[in-house]
Amino acid sequence: MPYKDPEKRKENNRRWQKENRDKCNKNQKNYWKNLDDFHKKKHDWVSGKKMKLRPGEDWESIYIYYTICEHCEQCGIKLTTTAKGKTNKNLDHDHSTGFVRAVVCWNCNINVIC
Repeated sequence: MPYKDPEKRKENNRRWQKENRDKCNKNQKNYWKNLDDFHKKKHDWVSGKKMKLRPGEDWESIYIYYTICEHCEQCGIKLTTTAKGKTNKNLDHDHSTGFVRAVVCWNCNINVIC
């Protein structure tokens, strides 16, 4: 039977997490280890409320576009996902509205005027 008192539920959850700390940590490590780079970034974007989607867009279609995009939409350079540098793939967004704009290289993402 679920708790009717929300405070009692919170207290029970805290107690369970404290008693099962190792199990919780192991599950969380496995979760993050199995995520790909895009979904780790997506978690940061969404939780930090930096990026928003326009009506009709969804994260799955953005993910597909992000993975198949091979060239920067600004300068046309070939994008990489492994190296951390000027050719690294980035998902650009408008800082005033938060809407996703394009897949660009690191250099264009830094130098874009928003």
